[in-house]
Amino acid sequence: MKSYLFFIFVLLAISIVFFSGCTQTYLAENSTGNTTINTTTDTNPSIEAPTKNYTYAGSFDDNGKEICTIDGKPVIRLYSTTWCPHCQWIKSTFDKVAKEYAAAGKIVAYHWEMDTKDNTLTDTVETSIPAEESQYFSEGNPNGYVPYFVFGCKYIRTGNKYEGLTGGLEAEESEFRGLIEKILDETKTS
Repeated sequence: MKSYLFFIFVLLAISIVFFSGCTQTYLAENSTGNTTINTTTDTNPSIEAPTKNYTYAGSFDDNGKEICTIDGKPVIRLYSTTWCPHCQWIKSTFDKVAKEYAAAGKIVAYHWEMDTKDNTLTDTVETSIPAEESQYFSEGNPNGYVPYFVFGCKYIRTGNKYEGLTGGLEAEESEFRGLIEKILDETKTS
């Protein structure tokens, strides 16, 4: 009986640890015009995927900050973990887009895996996250939820917007490209 209770306790503890840091967050506007935050481990099926022209569909929040740059290039970031299934779902799509724009010399990009402390966009395996990078993660995301996206220090999002939808990865890619293009336009005009 004791081993049975211990087994249940261990499963409960693992579940709490697993689901406490890996979440999906969605913003919704209620009838009074106030924005509310809905957090769930499921996706929001009412969201339509953006078209193939890579227009920005607006799933990121504008935090009011100026767009940050390094050497005149906007900086985009993804913070994730290796154990979060939502992070693993989006990882290759984000990395593909980020590497493409970075290779073209248009942006600076980071994908920090918080548990391994590695930037997956480099060939080097890092073992620590620079303090400035950790600051971006903790300032806008005090609960530490992942995946957490920071585009240009101005646009932020916790969670995947299109996970679970048909064509979800393509929709995420379109969203990323559309937002990067928007940031590039904003950087040119400022």
